[in-house]
Amino acid sequence: MQGQNLITDEHRSEVVKWVQEGLPYRQINALIPDDNPLSLANQGFADFIRMSLAANNPTPCVGYNASFVGVIDKICDALIENDMTNHLEKEARYPINLCHSVEDDKVMYSNVEHLNLASNPFLSHDAVSGDHSDALVSCFLIYIHFLLSEAYSTSPVQFSENCAIAPVHRPNQ
Repeated sequence: MQGQNLITDEHRSEVVKWVQEGLPYRQINALIPDDNPLSLANQGFADFIRMSLAANNPTPCVGYNASFVGVIDKICDALIENDMTNHLEKEARYPINLCHSVEDDKVMYSNVEHLNLASNPFLSHDAVSGDHSDALVSCFLIYIHFLLSEAYSTSPVQFSENCAIAPVHRPNQ
């Protein structure tokens, strides 16, 4: 069975080179054509995304049209396998704050809007303003504020050095 590439044959070696050279994300973002970012994508996948956007479908890979089998089904399987929705809404038992800008020019705000934020008491959301880069600064400051807050210091879990979730040991409790 043949694989499915997210990047076009024409652009694949160029994009792989960007990643292998360790270009900073801002530099990579600047290399993506603003007028047509999907021009780098596999045309079948780009068409699939365009149709999904036109249909206002926030979860296009769920129940996709059979005409896309062999074109994007493996890409969709990978996206579904890596989807964090169920974890965020039902499974997470530690504080998670999603921070996003309504005006984000790189990642659609609807990625946050389709989540059921009330389904998990550990899940919260901060809406900030500005483009993607401006939101990064605002969200980073919100994160720093949280790290300095009492909510963090009394949180039942923290991240260990290897980023695995570990219970916080608090003597005298």
